[in-house]
Amino acid sequence: MKGISSIFSTLIVIIITISLIVPLYLYFYNLYNINRYQINNQYNIYLSKIETKVSVINLNFTSNGIFIYNYGNYPVNINKIIIGSITYHVNYTLYPGEITTLYNILHTNIYINGNATIILSINDNYYYYQV
Repeated sequence: MKGISSIFSTLIVIIITISLIVPLYLYFYNLYNINRYQINNQYNIYLSKIETKVSVINLNFTSNGIFIYNYGNYPVNINKIIIGSITYHVNYTLYPGEITTLYNILHTNIYINGNATIILSINDNYYYYQV
């Protein structure tokens, strides 16, 4: 009888161990995937910030004479343009290699004072340009 009880106790320990493997595996698998997703998401945001390459080209001080050029490899979304104390809320996507005038984004012709600063909100980051 003593030999049978040790066999049963060994079997019970093995069954408990095997039954705990599946929940532990699923827990760590999900934890790994969630962390990997968050890391990939943060990396893509960081890469987007680094790869944003936009230049403001000033030919004259009107919105028709100021050009915005995306010389990066990724499209950029211009959310806001601040000139002096005036804020323009826009939603304009500038694709790689594309150049456009400030007039095409604002749809209004404005005069910009010399040595003014144009602030562009691109992909929710602010970029400052002196014209």
